[in-house]
Amino acid sequence: MLKTMPGLAFSLLRAKAMCTRRPVFLSLLITNRCNLKCSYCFVRERTLEYNKTELFAIIDQFYVLGTRMIFLLGGEPLVHKDFGPVVEHIIAKGIYVHVITNGLLIKQKLKELR
Repeated sequence: MLKTMPGLAFSLLRAKAMCTRRPVFLSLLITNRCNLKCSYCFVRERTLEYNKTELFAIIDQFYVLGTRMIFLLGGEPLVHKDFGPVVEHIIAKGIYVHVITNGLLIKQKLKELR
């Protein structure tokens, strides 16, 4: 985290100083599958899930545009079969990652969440 926070701060300051609009933050819905069936949830009609290759391409494209923080969303992002490799790819690029989860799979995915 210490490595990525300066990159995030620099990206924000550069965008502000140059008066440019940059997608510094990205909310990325990686799947709409979930381990719960909440009646009020908006992501339960049809299955949408990006594969690892698609996610890597999206992450790489947004990195070039200036993204330095990614929020992984779903459904439940922890049910994605490539959750671990996706997080590793984000971290390897120096991007800060934040996972929005219902928390039920944290024990099983603790290694990937490190």
